[in-house]
Amino acid sequence: MFCFFYEIIALDCLTIEMRVPRRCQFSLELNHTIYHATTSYDVRGRTLSQPKLWSSPTGFGTRAFFRASAAPSTLLVDNVSTADTGVYRCRVDFKNSPTRNLRINFTVISDPRPALVWYLENTIIDDSFEQKPDGITVNSLTFPSIGRQHLNARLICQASNTNLAPPQTKLLILDINLRPLTVQILSKNRQLSADRSYEVECKTTGSRPEAQVTWWKGMKPLRKKARNFSDTNSTTSILTFVPEAEDHDSNLVCRAENPRVANSAIEDTLRLNVHYVPMATLKMGSNLNPNHIKEGDDVYFECSVQANPRASRLAWYKETIEIQHNASFGVILSDQSLVLQSVNRTASGDYSCLAHNSEGSASSNSVSLQVRYAPLCKSAEDGQVFGALKQETIELVCSVDSNPQPNSFQWTFNRSGDQNELSSSLFTNTDHKSVLRYTPMDDKDFGTLSCLATNSVGKQEVPCTFNLVAAGRPTLLQNCSVLNQSDGLQVECYEGFDGGLPQVFFMEVLELPALSVSKR
Repeated sequence: MFCFFYEIIALDCLTIEMRVPRRCQFSLELNHTIYHATTSYDVRGRTLSQPKLWSSPTGFGTRAFFRASAAPSTLLVDNVSTADTGVYRCRVDFKNSPTRNLRINFTVISDPRPALVWYLENTIIDDSFEQKPDGITVNSLTFPSIGRQHLNARLICQASNTNLAPPQTKLLILDINLRPLTVQILSKNRQLSADRSYEVECKTTGSRPEAQVTWWKGMKPLRKKARNFSDTNSTTSILTFVPEAEDHDSNLVCRAENPRVANSAIEDTLRLNVHYVPMATLKMGSNLNPNHIKEGDDVYFECSVQANPRASRLAWYKETIEIQHNASFGVILSDQSLVLQSVNRTASGDYSCLAHNSEGSASSNSVSLQVRYAPLCKSAEDGQVFGALKQETIELVCSVDSNPQPNSFQWTFNRSGDQNELSSSLFTNTDHKSVLRYTPMDDKDFGTLSCLATNSVGKQEVPCTFNLVAAGRPTLLQNCSVLNQSDGLQVECYEGFDGGLPQVFFMEVLELPALSVSKR
């Protein structure tokens, strides 16, 4: 409410008079009858800065305050209600001028409960508000299908209850978390070589905020951290990857997801084509027992090769010597096998295979072949004649070649077809050797001594023999001739019968320097 104070303005707002008021009073009129005075501002007998203020307890009471310093002067009323509705008269008394009166029709609007409406941009999308008993009006908006098209859209809640005042609004800008739309591993059509470093690039689009990109090999995440680069709508991830041979035909997976959106992960897969040096594994035939191969058996080896690309060459080796196909000698090479027919002791040794492809060559493990065979005589004295004196002890050494080593030896004495086995107390056995200490006592103890060895393969077929005779006088040297007498003297003679005992030769040269004697 306004009351003219320093400037008194007529109702038509055209006439302005400058007068000094003494009192300003508001009264409530009903049906043109003054109902009661409400407030007054009185400076009679006072300075303008110290007025007397009054507010009727039955009227506004402490809810009213007159602000004289405003232009125009204003009556402020707090917490108005419909009971305050009416025609108020503002009466102004002046010291030297007639009293002036101004009527003000004061209407209190009782606010109706508001209507709440949701707008998407300028389109109503929900006007189903609920008015609760506590005076609160609620409109809960359910947006069933927010999509990518609603990003940054304006969502407006508008409350209105009268045309006398503008509606109240609240604005919400939609910031939407979006799942990735695409993910793609670039440069898929290429082969990789094992143990070399490569960069694999993956690009994803459509995620908001930027997608989280992870790399997987099969079902296992790769711990190596990739380099990621993002712009407005896409994220690029570059993985430094060193493939291994066992990665061939496995899947390299690039996975993109928005952690803020449930079940948003999408992925792209690269089937790895890894080229690698062959891996060869050699083993003996599955139905063979390596510890029981003997002469005359057939032996075969199997070489398993794992390679990408396929091995273009397969070679076989015994020790460091390459084996060639030779069917006539029982050596047969096929795709990935080696067959040795009717092996003998010379086949023993370490075997391997070597595979080659465009990535390189690699040898297999080594497999040892040990051909078992019965003992054979290898004594240097086999079949020789040994002379001995009666009651003289002679040592005879029987050496054999066998695999495995002998587990027993047998010595026999044969004279004129009468064969007798000698007591084991007369000989000692060590590895592949047996030493007999034999003492002939009379003429019947001279004859042929034989040695036979036995191992797990079998018994020696042909014995080692030693012919023992009674010692006699050696015979003369035969066919002596001078071979060289330029720088010295070289004479060659053929020895005669040694009489069954070791013999020593002496040559005497007269009037000549150092001599050279050759024994043949």
